Amino acid sequence: MGNDPRWVPPGALVEVTQKAIHGRPLLRPSRDLGDVFIGALIRAAQRYPVKVCAFVALSNHTHLLLIPRDCEALSAFMTYFGGNVAKEIGRLHDWRQKVFGRRFAHVVLSDEPEEQESRLRYLLSNGCKEGLVKRPEDWPGPSSTEALLTGTKVRGVWFDRSAEYEARRRHRPVGKYEFAEANDLELAPIPAWEP
Repeated sequence: MGNDPRWVPPGALVEVTQKAIHGRPLLRPSRDLGDVFIGALIRAAQRYPVKVCAFVALSNHTHLLLIPRDCEALSAFMTYFGGNVAKEIGRLHDWRQKVFGRRFAHVVLSDEPEEQESRLRYLLSNGCKEGLVKRPEDWPGPSSTEALLTGTKVRGVWFDRSAEYEARRRHRPVGKYEFAEANDLELAPIPAWEP
C-alpha cells in the first residue's frame, strides 16, 4: 500500500513529528546528540528551501515547526535530516537497526495566530508537561527554546564523515572533532508573527 499524498501550500507553517522505532529512547539527551541533531538540522536547512521556526528532540520522538517552500522541499528536507540523524544515532548508541519507525507525520497549520502560537507553546512545553523539567529551557536535549527566548542563533556541529573515512582508510589517527564544522542557524518567526 502506498503512502498518503502530501500537500503543503506555499509559506504555510507545518508541524512535523518523527517517532523512534518502538518508542525506544534513541534520542535521549546528551551533548553529543545535541551537536549532531542540530548540525543535521542546520545542514538540511542550508540544502533545502525550508525555514526552521522551532524544534525539540525528546527521548523517543521529535517535533519541528517548519515553513517549507512546498511538499517536495519538506520531503527532501526530512529525508536528509532524518537520515543523517539516524546515522549519527547509530554511531552514538552502536545501534544498527532502523531509528525511525515510519516516515514523518506532518500537519499543515492554519494562518490563525492562535493556532500557530498554540502549537509553538505545545512544542516548547515538552518535558514540562511530562514533569521531567520545571521550565522549557531546562530540557537537556536539543531544543530551540533558549534561542527563542534570547533571540540568539542555534549552534550545531556537522561531521564530514567522508573525510573522516578517508583518513581512517589511510590508517591516520583521527580526533573526535577533527572533521567537525560548527554552524549557526537563525530561527524564522512563525508566519503569524511576520510583519
